[in-house]
Amino acid sequence: MNRKLSRTILLISVIAFFSFIGGVFVIKTTVLYFPIDNSIDSNLTNNEMNEVIFQNYTRKEVMNVQQDACCGHTDTTPPTIQINSPANNSFVLGGTTIDLKIFDDNPFYDYEAKQVLYRWGTDQSNTTLDSPHDVVISNDIGIYVLYVYAEDNDDNWGSAIFSFTVTLTYDPPTVEIIFPSVSNQTLTGMKLFSANVKDDNGILDVKIQIDIVVEDVRYPGRTYPMSYNKTTSYYDIYFNVSSLANGYHWFVVIATDLDGDQHTVTKEIDFTVIGGLEEIIGGDPPEWDPNLSVLPENVSKYIEEDNFLDYEAEVGDIYFKVVVFDEVGIAVVDFTVYALDDFDNSTGEYELSYARIELTRSLSQSGSDGDWLIYEYTWDSTSSLDNYYLCQFEIQDEDTITNRLIISIILKTNNVVDDQPTVDFGSPGFEVEILILALSSLVFIIPLIKRRYGNKNN
Repeated sequence: MNRKLSRTILLISVIAFFSFIGGVFVIKTTVLYFPIDNSIDSNLTNNEMNEVIFQNYTRKEVMNVQQDACCGHTDTTPPTIQINSPANNSFVLGGTTIDLKIFDDNPFYDYEAKQVLYRWGTDQSNTTLDSPHDVVISNDIGIYVLYVYAEDNDDNWGSAIFSFTVTLTYDPPTVEIIFPSVSNQTLTGMKLFSANVKDDNGILDVKIQIDIVVEDVRYPGRTYPMSYNKTTSYYDIYFNVSSLANGYHWFVVIATDLDGDQHTVTKEIDFTVIGGLEEIIGGDPPEWDPNLSVLPENVSKYIEEDNFLDYEAEVGDIYFKVVVFDEVGIAVVDFTVYALDDFDNSTGEYELSYARIELTRSLSQSGSDGDWLIYEYTWDSTSSLDNYYLCQFEIQDEDTITNRLIISIILKTNNVVDDQPTVDFGSPGFEVEILILALSSLVFIIPLIKRRYGNKNN
């Protein structure tokens, strides 16, 4: 009877084992729909793009992820999607080839993804992308968002989003100063400074800067925006030179165009002021009150505190408010947004000389709080590509030798929504659940068999 009992238990074990194998097969061949859990942030730096960042993992957990494609481990990491060229969030020419790099961590499939899909933001469906993974962008000028999806042989899906602006090749602006018309002209009172500024793509901004020369030393003066005059087709500004100190000055025109490969051109001419200030007004630089001001979160703070992944990117309208004071008076408050295409989010370093000016505005005072003056601006970030941006206030006072206060905020925008496709793959963990169920059944069945045969023996 014991032999019969052993055979019965062995038979049940075999049935449970094959039930497990059959359950796995059924689940793998049954279409189950789940959203993609694993995605790649297309705004990461080149170094960070070498590791997959999971939406539900912390950086510490990501660093602990090991090779899971062999030796009995379950493959849970999706393929990695990178871009070789051109850079993400860059300006490109029409017809440029987007060179993608897509690979998986599974050596049994030559580190290749099983399938790759892509679509542009305006497309209604995905398109299969074969190796080499190259996509050609449209010839039409505009902003384009590329969605890429990759699946490995264990049904793990990864995704990435890249943005590009298609532009044309343009020349730098040309600047011709109309007034003052000759070098070292003597001026007094109210004058109309004007310049003829042309560009083949469009002008973003034209400003003047009036410098002062003291004892042969040239000090940068205040900057003012010039307005486009439709009647004359010139950029001009009325300025009272009597508010300047008597002596030698430089009139500088600074013009920036709209090109993707942005150009800034300066042109200058000297002049002499009479009937102005007899002495140089000096004083302290402007001050600002951080407690009364309202500014977005600065990503640099998170990098310094080594918790970059806790930073939440800005979306939509971004509000700025600075509250400032100067004992002599505030002359100009400029707000400028620079696109930091080379920003390193591991160190916080960037090179401003290569940064593209996204927008620039000279702000008017919007209110006051006692002696403190309020300046406000709301930036619609949806009109720009997702990227890192330096948002900078330059506050200039009324001193003869202008003092400047710079307030800078580095932030990231994330207005692109990842509309991921519906894909089918087996729910992870079902195999384990079936095995547990099969083994649990033995716990109940074996005692019943023992009891039955035990009663017969008695």
